[in-house]
Amino acid sequence: MAAGGRGGGGGGWDLYRRLGEIGPGVRPIFQGWRGRGCGPGEVLAEIVLPEQAHADAARFGVHPALLDAVLHASALGDLLPEPEPGRPFLPFSWSGCPCTPQRRPTCASGLTIGADTNGQTAGAGVTSMALTIADGSGVPVAEVEALTLRPLSTSDLAASGGQGWLHQVSWSAVAAGAVAESSSWMVLEAGAGLDSVVEPPAVVLVSVASGGELGVVTGEVLALVQGWLAGERFVSSRLVLLTRGAVVAVAGEVPDPAQAAVWGLVRAAQAEQPGRFVLLDVDTEVLDESVLAQALATGEPQIAYETGNC
Repeated sequence: MAAGGRGGGGGGWDLYRRLGEIGPGVRPIFQGWRGRGCGPGEVLAEIVLPEQAHADAARFGVHPALLDAVLHASALGDLLPEPEPGRPFLPFSWSGCPCTPQRRPTCASGLTIGADTNGQTAGAGVTSMALTIADGSGVPVAEVEALTLRPLSTSDLAASGGQGWLHQVSWSAVAAGAVAESSSWMVLEAGAGLDSVVEPPAVVLVSVASGGELGVVTGEVLALVQGWLAGERFVSSRLVLLTRGAVVAVAGEVPDPAQAAVWGLVRAAQAEQPGRFVLLDVDTEVLDESVLAQALATGEPQIAYETGNC
């Protein structure tokens, strides 16, 4: 959300035209503001959800497009100083947002908002305001004691885009250490649950199903990870999740969305439970036992095996 300042109480088109002149502009789905009126140090506005977003409005207590449009009221009246060209105001911090029982609006397609300058003198570098938000029937939805905004230089933002990423993901070749005996690990067959593991070995390998729907695949892996952590008998064992095409190990590869999601899920588990999980991605349907043993011998938590590079 980019905000200007000194806007009138006219139509929404004029507001968004002005915002586009100051900053990067506002996408149509977020252009829900309808003017109602402005007074010294205060604004009263109506927010209407654009028609293209009505289909999924019931999924939210407050649709994200409505919440974003609420902040556009800061560009009206004299709530903010006149912005410098190319330096629109953006939300910086929120305070005084009490934790109260959830308030779900009775109207999912519209809000009213009252904004004021917290008693501060407009035009003297004011960057903070209070917000009161209600749904279409007047039922309170949220209150914010202070929303602080700061100017952002769009030229600096554009310049930073050409400097490249500060951090990049890259793969490093590793050499396998001493290979453990094959008897120290086992493969959990498809469809078999953790209950089938009578005496857990040092390593249990599970092959993640390929070609499945993202929600189904990640749901199954989540249940497996939760069951693994809940079983005290697995404390001294590692769970290896074998994926295919989950990561881009060689330039030009296209990852499988469901397999990639498994990596994201298990990486979170690895961060919380170090040493309990291993991610192994391969580019072959048939995995040789010696390859698995060598991968495990590296001691790495995330491994991509490429047959052409080994």
